[in-house]
Amino acid sequence: MKSLSRLFFNNIKLFNVKKMSNNFCNSSLFNTQKQIFFLNKIHYNHECNTTISMHPDKSLYGDNANHLIETGDNELNHFTASQAKLDAQSFKKKRDLEFHVASHYDGVDYQMVDSCWGDGNYHLGYFPNLSSDIKEYSNNYHLFDMAVHNLTKRMIQLGNINKKSHVVDFGCGRGQGTLEVAMLTGCNAVGIDIADINMKYCNIRKKQHPELQLDFIKASFAELPESVINRKPKFTHVFSQQSLIHCHEFIDEILEQASEILKYDSDSKSNGKLVISDWLSLVKNPSSQVQKDVCERLELTYILTQDEYIEKLKKHHFTIEYYEDLTEHAELSSRCIAQKAKKLGYLDYYNIWNTTATFFAKREIGVNLFIASKNPKKSFS
Repeated sequence: MKSLSRLFFNNIKLFNVKKMSNNFCNSSLFNTQKQIFFLNKIHYNHECNTTISMHPDKSLYGDNANHLIETGDNELNHFTASQAKLDAQSFKKKRDLEFHVASHYDGVDYQMVDSCWGDGNYHLGYFPNLSSDIKEYSNNYHLFDMAVHNLTKRMIQLGNINKKSHVVDFGCGRGQGTLEVAMLTGCNAVGIDIADINMKYCNIRKKQHPELQLDFIKASFAELPESVINRKPKFTHVFSQQSLIHCHEFIDEILEQASEILKYDSDSKSNGKLVISDWLSLVKNPSSQVQKDVCERLELTYILTQDEYIEKLKKHHFTIEYYEDLTEHAELSSRCIAQKAKKLGYLDYYNIWNTTATFFAKREIGVNLFIASKNPKKSFS
């Protein structure tokens, strides 16, 4: 389930859906899903009609996080007053969400996607020289090609991943990020993804690099298999590049499982870590355009805010060691993708990413990067 960005890849189908159907409803998540699945010849008989909402919890900050990010309004966060909260009964099983996410990839136009993104790295990037890169991007959108690798390298460095590490990549997609972690560090790396088509590419990468400690498992990171939960030795790092956004509704279960599979020693200063980059909301009430062009189209049921993200980490006994706002990097990444799509003649794709860049620029949505260590005995009251 690699990255929110990859679900943009169905844009051609989605534009066709809007043209074909007069019943397209901007407030209905599953109306869009049903139409996509019809085009993909996938039968789905679970009748749902639900809308997108923010996670309803209030946020609580610990002293260790106050200096890391700007805090906003801690009131309840919802998208708009006109939107109903998610009906938990109609979308209560994780396997429903897993089915929807996995089904997206059956109709992906990988020729277009790889032309714009490169082979297998489907996440927004990191620009070490952001100020100068902004001036250069319009003339050199290939900066993005290096930026996606830069993000992986930065996460490896900040997470202190090395040859002794055991890393599991939640939502590895086609496995390029997992492969790079293994190649750059020599660590033991396991990628997890739920889509069959992604596993096809992952297995190819594994066969091409028998010298690496590299493996891939077809599974959901929202419901890990026993082979991962009971793995010995335990993992030193849970790694994920902009994938958790697909399952913010189940963030409690994800973090609980992450804690279960990470090593912990009360006498150790090197306990298991989360090394995560993810999408999130930066305002209490994102515009209806964000709802339509990002959340609804990407079939998101929840999207966490900065406040809520930190609260959830604390709730599951993770101590934040580092937190970084990558929204400016996400904006520049989006503009690079848009320019490349335009040059290649993918005008619908250009419009999608150009619009997404404006949402980042207005700071309605954002991208974060954080390192958090497992610390179950620490109190977060």
